[in-house]
Amino acid sequence: MITNLGKRFFVPTLIAIAVGVAVMLTAVTFNAKAAQEELRRRLQRETLLAARLIDSWLQAQLIDLTLWSRQESVVRALEEGDTPEENLRAAHRFLDTQRAGHPFYEASFLTDARGLVIAFAADQAQPLADLEIGDRAYVRQTLEGSQVVSPVLVSRLSGKRSFAITAPVTAGGRTIGLVGGMVDLATLKRLFINDFKLIPNGFALLADSSGQVIASSRDNEQTLSRFGNFAQRITGGGEGVFSQPIDNTETLTAFRRLHHADWSLAVNQPLDASLRPFLRAGQISIVASLVVLAGLSLVSLALFRRLITRRIRAMLPVIAQVKEGDLNSRIALDDAQEDEVSLVIASFNEMIGQLQTNIAALNKEIRLRSDSEQMLAYHQEHLEQLVAERSRELESAIIERKQMEERLARVEKLELIGTLAGGVAHDLNNILSGIITYPDLLLLKLPDDSPLVKPLRSIKLSGEKAAATIQDLLILARRGIATKQPVSLNAVVEEYLRGQEYQQLCKRRPGLELRVDLGPDLSPILGSPLHLAKTVANLVNNAAESMPQAGIIHLATANRPIEAPLALYEQIEPGRYVVLEVHDQGAALAPHDLTRIFEPFHTSKKMGRGGTGLGMAVVWGTVKDHDGFVDCESRADTGNRFSLFFPVTDAMPRPEPRQPVATIESPGPHERVLIVDDSAEQRELVLVTLKELGYTAVAAASGEQGMELLKQDRFDLVLLDMILGQGMDGLDTYRQILAHAPEQKVLIVSGYAENQRIAEALRLGARGYVKKPYTVVELAQAMRRALAHP
Repeated sequence: MITNLGKRFFVPTLIAIAVGVAVMLTAVTFNAKAAQEELRRRLQRETLLAARLIDSWLQAQLIDLTLWSRQESVVRALEEGDTPEENLRAAHRFLDTQRAGHPFYEASFLTDARGLVIAFAADQAQPLADLEIGDRAYVRQTLEGSQVVSPVLVSRLSGKRSFAITAPVTAGGRTIGLVGGMVDLATLKRLFINDFKLIPNGFALLADSSGQVIASSRDNEQTLSRFGNFAQRITGGGEGVFSQPIDNTETLTAFRRLHHADWSLAVNQPLDASLRPFLRAGQISIVASLVVLAGLSLVSLALFRRLITRRIRAMLPVIAQVKEGDLNSRIALDDAQEDEVSLVIASFNEMIGQLQTNIAALNKEIRLRSDSEQMLAYHQEHLEQLVAERSRELESAIIERKQMEERLARVEKLELIGTLAGGVAHDLNNILSGIITYPDLLLLKLPDDSPLVKPLRSIKLSGEKAAATIQDLLILARRGIATKQPVSLNAVVEEYLRGQEYQQLCKRRPGLELRVDLGPDLSPILGSPLHLAKTVANLVNNAAESMPQAGIIHLATANRPIEAPLALYEQIEPGRYVVLEVHDQGAALAPHDLTRIFEPFHTSKKMGRGGTGLGMAVVWGTVKDHDGFVDCESRADTGNRFSLFFPVTDAMPRPEPRQPVATIESPGPHERVLIVDDSAEQRELVLVTLKELGYTAVAAASGEQGMELLKQDRFDLVLLDMILGQGMDGLDTYRQILAHAPEQKVLIVSGYAENQRIAEALRLGARGYVKKPYTVVELAQAMRRALAHP
């Protein structure tokens, strides 16, 4: 019969160890739980006593303020009487007297039913009288007839974190004002929080209903706000106890809501300091258990050596011989002792015999297959190398194609949105023409002291702001830049730094620092200085918005030749470029926002923080109108970087002509103007404007009608719209005009037109281009330049 070693050795040992460990853990756990429960009860008692103390103090102040509100001098100051000035002085004296007896008030005040402070008492020199505080929620609640302890707020008097205690003043059954006092939050801490003595690392705190810690005995309000829903758990119920780790220390917190203020008081104590004696007892128990377990292990080792180890050592020489290849050796089997070890020995001897037979058969099979396997291995090795190389090439091609498809989809999406924006801009420009021009006409007729001058200028200014936004839409539509000229990007940046927009940014954000590094000998580019300046402004504003507090913005220009295509945010072709780079220290953009940052109306700003959502889309449109490329990068460690690549031109920049003074010249005698526009409102607007300017004007609703009038009569100038609805458009009409009268002077007027068609009209001889919406002065000056053109 086989002896079961598990019953003789392992089972008793394991049972003894398990029982000892279980008893020890049970005792330690029971003691720890009892100690923790006692600590919970003690913290609840301390929290209850402290909360009652604060509530009693607040109730006493509310009672005092109620008594103040019933004083005759206070009531008279708020009622209409024969001596209002004397009543106010009496109220001031009363407030000064009462505040002297209540030194914890930094100010006491009296307001009327609108929330206007009419009397006050304070140490500060600045007056409180005529201060409007009716916008405060606690003031509105008090004026409705309630005694109020306000939330913590920033005092308009001292700039400190304070709270107000107020009581309504009533007369004849109605509330006519309120009387109150401002208490510095530091005073409340000194009275009730700082003197709350606890063991090291413990503290008491106050939290408001929004879950913000407003006062702590260890001045760790900011630290506590980082621990998730710690304050929310305190303010979420009337009273209770919970545990939570703070600064890697498990703590126990008891809390209770106050009755006279919308606050909760909490007392916090580390569990480690309170339960340390019980933990030390547990450690002693563990050491004792380890000693017992060590003794059991020694006994178990002796039994194991007697039953197993000695017999296994006898097997080792035979195993070593088998390892050397001697399969004829066998382990001696003791028939007197039958157990699991005996079964292992018998099985091992049987395995050696079977192994000897199998090895002989295997050697024969190996000899038969050796040659064929060598040949197969040779061909397989070369095939694997070929497959691996082709797989790497295919994977690289797939990745590159996917990236190219993503870039193409992004560009096509921006182009589609830009086309839609261009159509909307055309209609809006026609609408805004009247909003800008009619106020101009009225202002020419009104005297400077007319009450209508200011509202008319406001209407005109609003129209001009809307026109600026529409200009952004035109840039998105790739229709905003009609002409280009050689320009230095360094000059554009320097002009922006001297401009009013940058100066206003510096005033709004004094914490920002702009570091400029303009590359020497910068090559010129072909473009529009106005649109390039707006691009610089949009990039700087975007960088400033990414750093709400303060930070450094780097703006740099440089020449950069590219010899091979670069796959960055978009594919950049080889060539000579001038690069404009703006780098900020703001928070990194999410990958989703980075892919959509150039889309119109896409913005990561909060609602109400300003902006139209067109800034970066305008940057994209301007770069594309200049045949350039964009690269952007956003990383958590380095911030955000935008790089604009503009192709270099060999033409040299010309100095900008000085802008003439905005004046309106009188027309020559009997000068006649033909207006060609498909919009009835635009025709009527221009007819009225030209009449006021002194011109004789005739209007045509289409290009065909305009040609009929030109064939019948003579005109000194033609104002020609580029989009004319049905029939001929502006460029086709101009070609017909040149065929009929090559010397005819034509001025192009349009709110939206393809750049190529405007440029073609100017190339054919048009005397200039006026963009809708325009002011009376802009139209008058453009007409005089066109008429004076040889």
